[in-house]
Amino acid sequence: TCSQRYLPSEDFDTTLKAYIESLEINRDLADWMKRVIKRRNHHEFNLERKSQELKTKRLIELTDKKEKLYGMKTDGLFTEEEYQKKKRELLIEQAQLAESFNHPRTEYWESIVDDTISFASSVMRLFEEGDIFTRQIVLKILGLNFTLKDKKVVIETKYAFAFLKDVQKENYE
Repeated sequence: TCSQRYLPSEDFDTTLKAYIESLEINRDLADWMKRVIKRRNHHEFNLERKSQELKTKRLIELTDKKEKLYGMKTDGLFTEEEYQKKKRELLIEQAQLAESFNHPRTEYWESIVDDTISFASSVMRLFEEGDIFTRQIVLKILGLNFTLKDKKVVIETKYAFAFLKDVQKENYE
């Protein structure tokens, strides 16, 4: 049983909407942040592209090494056991390099930040215009945790959204 008295749903809705609205960031700030991130990511993207080029070179070297290794085995310079051991080492490195190609970190990071900023600049509209399912998703994304104390709702949210709002307060208002 809960020791706290109930809170009328209208009061809860009003408190919730006011809190969500307080987390929403200004559209101009959101656009500025996206431009800054894209500009900074351009440098990161170039570094990542160079890294991918080096990985491609290394994959070509590994393919050459495997061919040479096979030639050395057929020439009798390696036993089957030695050949399998060295081949396994090359295949492991090759698999690790191939796996690293599947995770372009700059694009992924930029899309996550871009989506977060877009969400933070339109969260109130999404909540108000959404159906019950959309509202639940909005609340889950915000990470809201509700506690009722003395007929008041205490709300906790994920750090990212509070951080964005703090940035706006410090730099844009």
